[in-house]
Amino acid sequence: LDRMLRAARAFLEFSRQATTPVDRLADLNTLIDDALILFKHRSKFQQVRIVTQLGPDLPKVADGGLQHAIVNLVKNGFDAMPRGGTLTITTRFDGGSIEVEVEDTGGGISDEVRGRLFQPFFSTKPIHQGSGLGLIIAKEVVERSGGTMEFSSQAGVGTTFRIHVPVAPVEPMANGTESHPRR
Repeated sequence: LDRMLRAARAFLEFSRQATTPVDRLADLNTLIDDALILFKHRSKFQQVRIVTQLGPDLPKVADGGLQHAIVNLVKNGFDAMPRGGTLTITTRFDGGSIEVEVEDTGGGISDEVRGRLFQPFFSTKPIHQGSGLGLIIAKEVVERSGGTMEFSSQAGVGTTFRIHVPVAPVEPMANGTESHPRR
């Protein structure tokens, strides 16, 4: 029952967000730094080395809850490395979008699981550890921000999730300078 209640609450919270226009802008590097604070203790306890390779001076992006997606991908990376490993987070400006990679050195994702990875309520974790909603909500949040999310994985090597989010549009101001809307 607890699992069902958590799942229902997560869907309700997300559905409320989905109907609200995205009018926030965010710096993805700041969102990542803030998200990693949540994992500082766990990284020491679990012996996971966190490596960040954050591109400098990234443009802002529309934020439909991207920190939630980042936290979920980092959490899944930690879960994939219960006996330690390396989690690498990379950001880079790629033309008109920002790319975020979250890479773990865990066991990888099996072929049987790959096709079901983004199905609601599908989880490879024990019942008390996962609801099967994290990745689907993360993907929806990224799409709500105008982006896409994909993954690649190799058994015994690890998994990399890639998020591509378009740069927020720039509006010209009356004085000839540029401004991002709704800062």
